Amino acid sequence: MPTAILPPQMSSRTIPTRQKVDTDAIQVFQEKADVSTTGQTRLSQGQLEGNTTTIATPQTDDENDTPERKRSEGLLSNLDVEDSEIDSPPRYSDDIPILQRSDDITPDRHVKVSGFTFDELVDRLVSQPMSKADANFMDIFLCMYRKFASPGMLLSAILSRLEKSADEKGQHFLTRTTVQLRIIAILTKWISQYPGDFAAPTTNQRFSAFVEQISNEPAFNYAVQEMRSMLRFHVVEDDDTRWAKSDLEADSDVEETNELVPVTSSTRSSRSTAPSKNTSNVSLADEKNARRDRRHSETVSVSSSEAAPAAGGQPSAFQTVRDYETEAATFVPSRKHLLTKLLYHNCMEISDDDFADEITRMDWIMFSSVRVRDLVRDVSLSAKQKAKCKSLVNVTRAINHFNHVAWWVTNLILLRDKAKHRAQILEKFMRIAWKLRQMNNYNGLAAVMAGIQNTAVGRLAQTQALISDECRKQFMRLEILMGLQRSHFAYRLAWQNSTLPRIPYVPLSRRDLASADEGSKTFVGPKGDRINWSKFEVFGGVILPIMKSHSTPVNLEKHDNAREIILDCFISADEDIRRYTTEVHH
Repeated sequence: MPTAILPPQMSSRTIPTRQKVDTDAIQVFQEKADVSTTGQTRLSQGQLEGNTTTIATPQTDDENDTPERKRSEGLLSNLDVEDSEIDSPPRYSDDIPILQRSDDITPDRHVKVSGFTFDELVDRLVSQPMSKADANFMDIFLCMYRKFASPGMLLSAILSRLEKSADEKGQHFLTRTTVQLRIIAILTKWISQYPGDFAAPTTNQRFSAFVEQISNEPAFNYAVQEMRSMLRFHVVEDDDTRWAKSDLEADSDVEETNELVPVTSSTRSSRSTAPSKNTSNVSLADEKNARRDRRHSETVSVSSSEAAPAAGGQPSAFQTVRDYETEAATFVPSRKHLLTKLLYHNCMEISDDDFADEITRMDWIMFSSVRVRDLVRDVSLSAKQKAKCKSLVNVTRAINHFNHVAWWVTNLILLRDKAKHRAQILEKFMRIAWKLRQMNNYNGLAAVMAGIQNTAVGRLAQTQALISDECRKQFMRLEILMGLQRSHFAYRLAWQNSTLPRIPYVPLSRRDLASADEGSKTFVGPKGDRINWSKFEVFGGVILPIMKSHSTPVNLEKHDNAREIILDCFISADEDIRRYTTEVHH
């Protein structure tokens, strides 16, 4: 029979424990006692046995009678206790274990304040990144700061910190130069990615003066050349105006700009060298004319570069977002060709690879023409505000192209009357969808699948029965990948693990941005003046992968035959397709 497990033997060594002092039973063992004239009792070295303490003798007022000493001698009255509890911090009894003590009465406890001030965020922007979150902070901040600050405010804050680092003479030269190079790198990246932020005349003039000021430093030569180039050719207009914080109101009155600039030595020096009021209006007008001339010259250069093909007959590579915008504007569907049997045979003759390449090429151009800020603005603005934003036409064009591809697939499947012909082209589009998945073009994949999964196509029972098992299994895998289960969990996992180049599922990205914008407030705190940065971190989870995808282009050969069939077919509307499929028996 099983034997009971005996507890481990305890050691015979006694463990000293802290014993509680019993003030009711007081017994003093001492050899000698000497009572002074002041009434205080002095104990010689004696032994205290058991729970013992000294007996309190009558006391006289003394300057050493502190509340702590009175407490130890048991002489505190009720009034003394109340006063001492106010003056002294709370204490725990020795009988309460440390792990069981509550933090509610900890004297050094700090109340957590939600949100951050603008200066705190700028300090984090210019500080040395210490983690991956700090490295991503700059990209998120530069993209989203227009929701709570204007470009002039940010430029003033950054320049003041740059001057502060230059005035710190106690730092080593290399340390000071490293800090300055990091701040200048932030400014260079800012104007490179968002040149429209410097379109306001006052901000443009101040930044130009700063560039000329640091041009004499050899360590900043490369950054100066890049910033000069951006100021000259790419700063055209600020299309973010009226979407978020802007310098437009400040530029309406030149004197009001001084209120945005903190009072520092650099500010005073810039004010002393600023032009007078009589010449300021002339300079602002000249700046507007110069920007208009730069816009015209840039348009001419872009059109001329696109007209001249590169070596080998291939089109020239796209260098800027404007190049992509110009090319994307040509993807306008037309209704030149009716859906006939000849068109059906032409479509079947074009290889699946050519169709997949052309769909991916057009999707990449559409995706690259859309700025990340445009996506954020698209979910933040009302319909009337969207109409005033010129660059939002790129988002609208990309959405319309997605819908056009879906309807194009549906129309071609329903073109023929016989089930065997429909099954052939249905299998073709299933194979194209599989190739789009292999090319990491999730946007084109979703568009083709939307056309295949259309209700009108789903009614074709005889057509569906003729699909091969291999093609059906591949398409079922794609349905699981792009399914709605667990908030598109399969797609999100595949998107995170996809290699570059890749194209995201843009409609889902727009929905995620809309949820982030509506999920929480921009400003928090008791006074509503602190920035809720956790909201922008949610934005960052969506926009950072998009930024990373923009960095690696898709270089594919253009297929004119496939492009013509995709864009130039006569596409029927939803009502026409529904009426047609209900009349035809399969």
